[in-house]
Formats: sequence, structure tokens, C-alpha cells
Amino acid sequence: MGWLESVFFRPWNVRMTAKLDTGANTSSLHAERIERFSRNGEKWVRFALGRGDDHKKLAVERPVIRMANIKQHGKGSSQREVVKM
Repeated sequence: MGWLESVFFRPWNVRMTAKLDTGANTSSLHAERIERFSRNGEKWVRFALGRGDDHKKLAVERPVIRMANIKQHGKGSSQREVVKM
């Protein structure tokens, strides 16, 4: 696989370019307008995917599967939501 690949998101039928890490179990996506909320007592997250104008971005809502610690060089670590796409 290449560093940049075309990925297809279902059920939205949207194709985007993604950076893949073949040595990792999960991959990350750049998300904007992240909102955390509860639905039926479970943690969920709502976010926008894509670049450019807001009206071209994909609005996504997914249940949170787990939290991941993300290490950033020189900035310490932070927690991020993990969702299944």
C-alpha cells in the first residue's frame, strides 16, 4: 500500500484520500468540529471529515469504542476517541 490511498466510507458513499500506517492496528483521520455526547447511556462522538468548505464536509456520528493515548513529540500526550469507520 502507498502512503496516501483512496478510501471509501460507507454508508455515506464518500471517497477521500487517507494516510495509512501499515504497521499500526488503527489509523487516524483529521476531524473537525468534534462534539462528545451520550446516546442511550453510551459515549458517542460527532465530527466533520474532509477539507475545504464546510458544506463539502462529511458529518459523522459514531459510538466511541475506546479512548487512546496519543503521544505528541514535545507536547506530552492527550486522549482521543476511537471509533469504527
